[in-house]
Amino acid sequence: MVPLQIEREIPLASDYTDDFLPDALQFRPSAPLVDIGANLTHESFGRDLEAVIRRAQAAQVTTMIVTGTDIEHAEQGV
Repeated sequence: MVPLQIEREIPLASDYTDDFLPDALQFRPSAPLVDIGANLTHESFGRDLEAVIRRAQAAQVTTMIVTGTDIEHAEQGV
């Protein structure tokens, strides 16, 4: 696995409005997080990948380890 460092500026959760989730479900941790199994190469993320990444950043995810189900998808994740 190749760790994917998110190089973009990470907004504070309080600065990010996510109309996808109700306020009670928006996660606001006090420490940075690492997503150890981000399957971002799956076709279900094709239309809203940027929004998924923005939500992760707003939740203080600073590192994502992108997974793949086969060599093709693993290479796509790099």
